[in-house]
Amino acid sequence: AAPKAKNEASSALLVCIELSTFLLQNSDSINATTLRSLSKLLGGADVIVEEDNPKKLVELKQQVEELSTMIVDATALENLETMGEVLEDVDVAAIEEEEALTQALEAIKVIE
Repeated sequence: AAPKAKNEASSALLVCIELSTFLLQNSDSINATTLRSLSKLLGGADVIVEEDNPKKLVELKQQVEELSTMIVDATALENLETMGEVLEDVDVAAIEEEEALTQALEAIKVIE
């Protein structure tokens, strides 16, 4: 596949965000088998931190961390842990700071 621009999120990352959003909203109402299957899908997704959209990576990291505190099923947690390890190097503070600087620069450009 052709390399993407740094600001364009991969389809794998977007699917992971949708899946984690679904799990956050429904984890208490789906059965253990479904929860385990979906968390396994999420944990095994092919997200490449160095090549993907930083802002979306932060979103996914925060969602996976939140899921890790909500889910009590050991197998589902183990599956999520895999994605947590992939996202371990995502520096939320640095990415948010970079985003703030980018917005400030765009605001300056508008003023000029």
